Amino acid sequence: MNVYVDDQQIGIDDMPDATVGQVVERIRQTASNRQQVIVELRCDGLDVTGPDLNEMLARPSCQVERLDVQTGSPSTLVIDALDQAVAVLDQAGSALAAIVDDLNAGRTGDGMNKLAEAFRDWLMVHDAIGKSLAMLNLDADKLTVEGQSATQAILAPRDLLLQIREVVQNRDHVQLADILQYEFDNAIRTWRTLVQAILGEARGGQ
Repeated sequence: MNVYVDDQQIGIDDMPDATVGQVVERIRQTASNRQQVIVELRCDGLDVTGPDLNEMLARPSCQVERLDVQTGSPSTLVIDALDQAVAVLDQAGSALAAIVDDLNAGRTGDGMNKLAEAFRDWLMVHDAIGKSLAMLNLDADKLTVEGQSATQAILAPRDLLLQIREVVQNRDHVQLADILQYEFDNAIRTWRTLVQAILGEARGGQ
């Protein structure tokens, strides 16, 4: 297997029986020493992500002709992820209005389909915040957001998402519309504040 890290070929002659995952782990350790993280994997020209990742990592390296690994700084990775989160939050208001309009007008099926899509986006924002804190090694108990710790700030939007899930399961569309119309703006505002605080830390570390 030919291995390229950031477009530079490296030797792995001392790992003839290694799996792809073992090779990637060595690269990860080397990158970590340079305060870098792996941001992309390509095997024989194909991106390796999601459900294909574990299967590919378990393969013997002799079954792969070429492995390309791209590395980057944690700060850059966090900024990219949170910029996507900002784009989602910019659309959240209009998404909420459309869902509430459908629910109030009795177009339950349309509203629930839109909610399912929006819910995935909101979960992405929530996960991006948590993962960004971890990637930057930020102490969420010490990072202050609007007079409270980031740990405390994260709880309210998370609890609201759980409440929405429960209301959906109970098919209480009236309560769902009320939550989205009158309570969710606070979650969006909290997420925005968290994202901006973490972005400030990430950009300061570049």
